[in-house]
Amino acid sequence: MLDKISLHNIDSVENIPIGYKLSRYPQNVVESLNESARLMSRYSCGTEIRFVAESNNVCVTLTPLLSGGDISVFCGDYLVKYVPAEKDKQVTIMLTRPATLSGLDESFFENNRFSKNVWRLYFHNSLMVLNSIDAMGGRIRPPKPEELPEKTMLAYGSSITHGAGAVDHYCCYASTLAKLLGVDLLNKGLGGSCFLEKSVADFFSGSDNWDFALLELGVNMLDHFSVEEFDERCTYFIDKMAETKKTLILVTIFPNRTKYSIEKDAYKKTDAFNKVIERNAIKHSNCILIDGKKVLTKTEFLTADGIHPNTEGHLFMGLNLYNELKEKTDIAKL
Repeated sequence: MLDKISLHNIDSVENIPIGYKLSRYPQNVVESLNESARLMSRYSCGTEIRFVAESNNVCVTLTPLLSGGDISVFCGDYLVKYVPAEKDKQVTIMLTRPATLSGLDESFFENNRFSKNVWRLYFHNSLMVLNSIDAMGGRIRPPKPEELPEKTMLAYGSSITHGAGAVDHYCCYASTLAKLLGVDLLNKGLGGSCFLEKSVADFFSGSDNWDFALLELGVNMLDHFSVEEFDERCTYFIDKMAETKKTLILVTIFPNRTKYSIEKDAYKKTDAFNKVIERNAIKHSNCILIDGKKVLTKTEFLTADGIHPNTEGHLFMGLNLYNELKEKTDIAKL
């Protein structure tokens, strides 16, 4: 079954009695992470099953092992339906090719990222198990390179990068940026636990499945690490990633409640972290430094926790980041 599909943003597949458990990070990397990240790295949010079917109908059965396992179904770039799914309960999705897409002139699709023939099952914040795929007597196959975006952006950061605060994780700022750039997205965000472990930098730098990277570093480390400790980890991380010679987009910490705290010293550590990011970005010619204040421009774009953007905030952040990149580089060469 697995040889007939493409597992996007999935680096670990465990064969268990009910099917295949899908995770975003390789098991050897997961074992090296902090305790919280060992859980977050397993979340399926931002992963996809992709395939092309010769028949009009295909049944896919899945089981979310955690709550939040809803599934968005796409034909290429087009949302077909949103499927609710309950923890530990199998859900069978009937995929029927939309007749409306077949009746349109090809010029309708000329600016799309994905071929309209590619089925994409996008998973939200759970740990997903693939139970079975029934092609109804027909054949399915993985998408061909020409049916997918030409380039892929790797995104690594906190829960903000992973999409927390957005009603739909597919609307997160990293995903919005990828859509505007016309590229694919590998979202490796680690909510509350993005601690810049060396093993993660080594994993990313040794991978050939991304073309450029978006790195949102620091905010999760403010309460756990000194400036000196952050400096050491950040320096290794950026240096290692820069060795790839691929473009790295480094975003300083987005404005949040600490900047506006009545405790005036609350923001000093954030400022010190940002200076570390800036210093490391300047060292490498393949780094593009983006000021987080130019991405999240209004506090009204935050949720009530004062940290995470709301859905509207994520969308504007993606657009603002896109515009900043256009000013700083030739985006066609990313």
